[in-house]
Amino acid sequence: MRYLAFFLLIFWALPAQAHRINIFATYQEGCVRGEVFFNDGKPVRNAKVEIVTPEGIFRTQTNEEGQFVVEIPRDVKEIKIIAYAGMGHRAETIIRPVSETESEKSVPPKTGSVPWRDVFSGLGCIVGIFGLLAYFKGRAARGKS
Repeated sequence: MRYLAFFLLIFWALPAQAHRINIFATYQEGCVRGEVFFNDGKPVRNAKVEIVTPEGIFRTQTNEEGQFVVEIPRDVKEIKIIAYAGMGHRAETIIRPVSETESEKSVPPKTGSVPWRDVFSGLGCIVGIFGLLAYFKGRAARGKS
């Protein structure tokens, strides 16, 4: 019974991440285009989307593919995008438009970088799983002697 409670505590927080929503959005030529999706990649249908700028708040809704398009005034310095998917699911992101002169000067992003946080998280999971297996195997060996 203790083992069941132990495993339930370990995996208790995982469903909370399963329903997290994400926003991917870009601004180009006075238009914000984006997409709202769950952690597993499924689109969030009919999510309410608010585009907050210094000029005002613009509201729209995602389509069946989780995409949205909103026209906003040009020359905006900062755009905050908030998505509401119901039942407490909420995500927000901030994008800063880049002018054409700045985009010519910008350096392309570095490719081939390793997300070290993900690597160490994976290694920690592997070590944890093998640690649990060693614990249970040692416990079983002590019980037989």
